[in-house]
Amino acid sequence: MTVDPWRVAQIAADRGPGHAPLRGSGYAVAPGRVLTAAHVVIGASVIRVRLDVGQDTEIDVQADSWWADPAGDEGTDLAVITIPEDVTGGRTFHPARFGRISDSAAVLPVDAFGFPLFKLRDDPASAGQGGVFRDFEQAAGHAPVAANRRQRTLAVYLHDPPPPPQAEGDPSPWAGMSGGPVWAAGRIVAVVAEHYASEGTGRLTARRLDRAYEQLSASELDRLSELLGLPAMVRGLPNVVPAGRGQLVRSAYLAQVRDYIAPDTLFGRERTHIRTTTIIPRHGRGEGDRSTIVPVDAVPWDSATWTVPAYLIAAKEVDSLRLGECIDDSLGGSPGCSRSLSAHRVQGCRTILGTSNLAQLRAALARLAK
Repeated sequence: MTVDPWRVAQIAADRGPGHAPLRGSGYAVAPGRVLTAAHVVIGASVIRVRLDVGQDTEIDVQADSWWADPAGDEGTDLAVITIPEDVTGGRTFHPARFGRISDSAAVLPVDAFGFPLFKLRDDPASAGQGGVFRDFEQAAGHAPVAANRRQRTLAVYLHDPPPPPQAEGDPSPWAGMSGGPVWAAGRIVAVVAEHYASEGTGRLTARRLDRAYEQLSASELDRLSELLGLPAMVRGLPNVVPAGRGQLVRSAYLAQVRDYIAPDTLFGRERTHIRTTTIIPRHGRGEGDRSTIVPVDAVPWDSATWTVPAYLIAAKEVDSLRLGECIDDSLGGSPGCSRSLSAHRVQGCRTILGTSNLAQLRAALARLAK
């Protein structure tokens, strides 16, 4: 999933007489729900939300209510604004997906979206009345996961930062970006929260969504989960940190074992004739110790030799000792079964595997039998 630009919100929070409105950004994560930063909405008396800003289909609506972390920017700095669901009616609206970030030294490609101050433009439509507007910003960068580890925030390093303020004391060029979503691997992982002047204009600090699971009280976490549709546990969020090479190799191996070893069903075996063989161990066990397995009897070179081990391993009722002895004996060892596989199939195994590989197979099966 990728960001829908029309869902990036411009937020204006009115704090009443004597206070300038505070501007921020956000994202409509679901019909009627806008994710933003807590410090944007705390203390507001009225909040207005604009979506599809500056377009003919722009939505401008007053919020019904909002939830914010009571600890504000001392906590998770997360907030969710509730707006009427019908204002986005008729638009394709897939609920946003969220992700967690595992503790590592990975570097994630990220994008942040919002309406910062440095995108302020004169409005030609104002006809000399001094009108201005803030344009949309997509800030591409990367996030070194281990950075800001003590603060437990996400450091966002931007590829193309804006110029610094023109004079000391001027507002940050990133003012108004707070609450904008930070995306990684097609998922929202954080919201923009702070810009430290000491770091220059090329770095932002974002508040991670997964930190809510450890920082919010149980009741507040329940409320946030209800608003955003989050899983009950943090491990329910997909990890956006790419798997390491060792993990990928292990996953591929497990998939191979799952897909190719001991299949429940074999397909495309129309030419194969199956017969049942009763296996009697040479260790003199009683009649009750007999087991039944299903080897394959087929014409040479129809790939049946490859399926023999799979058939034998799939016979779950044969214990490991009998399994090892039977396969070993069937490939040309001393008689330990009531029947052996046909000579042409033994030769086929030797031809396909080679003498040394066949010996290794026998040795491995012997170890399994112990």
